[in-house]
Amino acid sequence: MATLAKGAEVEASSDEDGFRGAWFEAKVVRCVPPLRRLVVQYHTLVTDDDHPPKPLRETVSFSHVRPRPPFSRIPPSGGFRLGQPVEAFHNDGWWVGRVLEVILGRGGRRYNVGFEGSEEVLEIAEGELRPHFDWNGDEWVEPEFDKPRSGIGQEKQDVKFTKGSLVEVNSDEEGFIGSSYAAIIIKTMKITNFWWNT
Repeated sequence: MATLAKGAEVEASSDEDGFRGAWFEAKVVRCVPPLRRLVVQYHTLVTDDDHPPKPLRETVSFSHVRPRPPFSRIPPSGGFRLGQPVEAFHNDGWWVGRVLEVILGRGGRRYNVGFEGSEEVLEIAEGELRPHFDWNGDEWVEPEFDKPRSGIGQEKQDVKFTKGSLVEVNSDEEGFIGSSYAAIIIKTMKITNFWWNT
């Protein structure tokens, strides 16, 4: 509870459409323990109806607040890995996603990141990413993640894919034959009849 005291620097999330999956930096303005709620003032979100806009204040449940992560935006040595859970600073908040592609260029590393609950993939600069950790109420825990499997040198198996699974896709399109891309399954389809024309 000490981490949620008045004046504490925190991050708050929302279940509202368009905000789900994001954490916004805020400060605790007031604590209402009997109701398990807090009043927070956001650092990056502002009111719509004030001119000039003022920092937005909102009452949120304890379950939608976590302390600020203790780590910085400095990426791990060697950069982020394919499939690694990350948080990208985008639209004034930290959005949880996974690295789908590493892009090396003269301006430094950039990453294509896919986001939870969305089909959106954005190219994000390395400096706008941080590793994703889960807050369990007492401490930060690094989530486990599956690296994409290429299938090279492996026997084919009867694999069932589910929405949200991290996979690697190979292209057979001219000019791209042999290339592979990390991807997230967004929809599964059942095929009952399949014919080959010869």
